[in-house]
Amino acid sequence: MIQSNKANSTGGGIAGVISKATFILLVSTVDSNSANLGGGLYMFSSEIVLTQSVISNNIASANGGGIYTTTKNIALTNTNIIKNTA
Repeated sequence: MIQSNKANSTGGGIAGVISKATFILLVSTVDSNSANLGGGLYMFSSEIVLTQSVISNNIASANGGGIYTTTKNIALTNTNIIKNTA
């Protein structure tokens, strides 16, 4: 569980800034994190694969309460993205 973290800029819970990488999250929870962009998860130019995970209760002061990404490649399997705010 990745919980109750804070970042001043990007990715309160998780930040990935490696170009053209694949980020995989399996059977995990990202909860109650905060940042300016991507309260729960921030990914720059990386593919995202989330399986049996929960992204919940994260806050972004600008954009992407649960997830902020600059790519269009995102795969969700049995994953809930709930109660995030921006």
